Amino acid sequence: MWNNLFALSKINYLTLINKKGFIVAILLLIIVGLFIIPRNNANYVTFYIGGYTGYPNSFWVGNLGAILSNFVISLIAFFFLEGAYAEEKHNGVGLLINGTACTNFQLLLFKWLSYIYLVFTLLGIIAITLFFINIKSAELVGFVKPFLIYSIPYLVLLSFFVLFLDYIVNSRGVKITVFLLVILFAFSPLAGKYFDFLGANNFVDHVKYYIIETREKNLTYGIGYIKSINITYKNVPELTWDMNILGYKLFLIGLATLILYLSTFVFKRYASTSTANHEISVKDLNEIPISIDFSKRDFRQAVFSPVGKSVRYLISAECAVFRSSFSRNWIAAFLLIYILSFTLGFKTASNFIVPLLFIISFPIFENYINLNNNSNLDRFFITSIYNDIERQLAQICILIVYFIICMLPVLIYRELAQNLISIFEISILSLVAILTSKYLRSIKPFEIIYIIIFGSYLAGAPIFKFF
Repeated sequence: MWNNLFALSKINYLTLINKKGFIVAILLLIIVGLFIIPRNNANYVTFYIGGYTGYPNSFWVGNLGAILSNFVISLIAFFFLEGAYAEEKHNGVGLLINGTACTNFQLLLFKWLSYIYLVFTLLGIIAITLFFINIKSAELVGFVKPFLIYSIPYLVLLSFFVLFLDYIVNSRGVKITVFLLVILFAFSPLAGKYFDFLGANNFVDHVKYYIIETREKNLTYGIGYIKSINITYKNVPELTWDMNILGYKLFLIGLATLILYLSTFVFKRYASTSTANHEISVKDLNEIPISIDFSKRDFRQAVFSPVGKSVRYLISAECAVFRSSFSRNWIAAFLLIYILSFTLGFKTASNFIVPLLFIISFPIFENYINLNNNSNLDRFFITSIYNDIERQLAQICILIVYFIICMLPVLIYRELAQNLISIFEISILSLVAILTSKYLRSIKPFEIIYIIIFGSYLAGAPIFKFF
């Protein structure tokens, strides 16, 4: 049994790393690894308490590197792995798995093992990058220890959580919302000692205690990019590891295995081997059902204009696709927040409400931009009179207009020159989104960057200010 289990998990792991998005994930990890621990002469810091931060010694590089790596890998791994179950149901792989002698528990267990292999691969990439960038200030044993204590148990739990969400929850929006809430909770002081999955609170308590003993008593801390002006660098000593915490994390891994086993009693396997379901399960992956009625006169007239090319007709066709990206419940929630944003003033709107509107708008990337890579639309548009560049320009225009509407509660308070700069920056963002979807055939790498940028507003330290 175990030989088969490891063989299946290896096959699934090789399938995952051969996906196009894996190269993008590696590039993101290397880029983050280059900047996650600032050097002595850098003009920014990624962690501070009050007006203090630590020198990049073995303790600082290893511990802070492990904690921030956990956070980055969480986002990349989730968006990389999310949707795997749905893919397997549509591309025929699920039917093949269903025909094996694996029990439900064995099926989920080998999936979990392959996910663990993947997140450990991502951890190895970012850890190696961190070590060689900081090789002059990091000692190998002191550097590796925090990754063993903080990262290994956490990533095992992370892979379980991603697998559990993907197989239990159908709605992509619900999965993303639940995942982000759990990660934010794990980074917050509310997590306390025993729910400190990422290791952030344990690290902060040690650094804070050391500074309190020597400097001030009431200090706040922040994780994220900040210029190092008026920041004092201090040497933080090695902490004494509480092995009870490691034992507790190992207990959680055992609990996760038990939950995985219990979930097999309600887990719905892939399509059965009946003829009807067989026809569904062997569909091409790109044959995803969409809610656009191609027979409608306005859509067909927009794409097949009898009087030649028309900007109005093309925009009309793209608007038909764009309108299908949102459910009625989403539109109602968006309008409620949007109307509220005009009543709360510039500061609240720019720091919280408008970034929130951008974050909850992430369905447009999968349901509108990525939908244009759907083979149904590709075949429909390929016989039209519009080429790819004209369609992409129309999509960019629609995104720009939509983002400007989202920013209106802020734009009305600012000068024209500032607004023009913001519109230009949003135009670049829209262009990158379209090009990412077109040439990578996946919007997930862009979604990760998008959520990090606008999520940083809600954290009070925006990485890049659009407004």
